[in-house]
Amino acid sequence: MQLSANPAAQQRTLLLDAQVNKRKGEEYKLIWKDKPDFVRMAAKTNALIIPFAAVGGDDAFDVAMDTDEVLSNPVLGPLARRLAKQVFKGTPLEDSDDAISPVTKLPGLGVPSLLPLPKLERLYFR
Repeated sequence: MQLSANPAAQQRTLLLDAQVNKRKGEEYKLIWKDKPDFVRMAAKTNALIIPFAAVGGDDAFDVAMDTDEVLSNPVLGPLARRLAKQVFKGTPLEDSDDAISPVTKLPGLGVPSLLPLPKLERLYFR
């Protein structure tokens, strides 16, 4: 997520660029995109980059099907691509697999859900 701000108005800018939709086996790994656009945006807005980390974020969701599994599914794959194309039309995510969320399990029930709901867990930030 990238929120830009007007530097002349003395507003703050929040730039987050770590990968959100991780695949199975990528838990607890920091994954940077090939093109870190947040650095370019920070330079344009004269923003100070302050690195921080969150512990517990990868445990917040119980993934039933990761993005690759959703896309390779004969029913869900085409449906997810069509939906993402409509929702993100005109944005860089329009034709990107990053727009496809994994199928998670509902906390406490274990039933698959297309709407990712996190478990009630603590997150620690440093």
